[in-house]
Amino acid sequence: MSCAAACEPACRRRRGRGPASSPVCTLAVAGAVRMPPPTSGGINEPQECPYCRRTFSCYYSLKRHFQDKHEQSDTLYVCEFCHRRYRTKNSLTTHKSLQHRGSSGMLKRLLKTTAIKSVLGTPPPPRLQ
Repeated sequence: MSCAAACEPACRRRRGRGPASSPVCTLAVAGAVRMPPPTSGGINEPQECPYCRRTFSCYYSLKRHFQDKHEQSDTLYVCEFCHRRYRTKNSLTTHKSLQHRGSSGMLKRLLKTTAIKSVLGTPPPPRLQ
């Protein structure tokens, strides 16, 4: 893969600087997308994503953005309540906090009880809607 093909969108956003001037080029050509280290100001200072140039309030926010948008992973995270699948653990956590708030303890107990009863041969209780 050429440098221009690997990082063309990022380089285009850099307003005229060619692909060779992009800090992304060397990582993209190698096929490895890596989380950048914090800037010299420290982890609590504003940070810029070198891949899309978006600015974040701190290194933790940049790290979450990077994992959600730029990191490639074959792992899928599955919600134990509704079985929806998510590409990142952060997305699953956000989903559960918004969709299953306050019901996690009750639903976990219900799922556990249902699993035990199905092993013992007792029919599970009717599903809650």
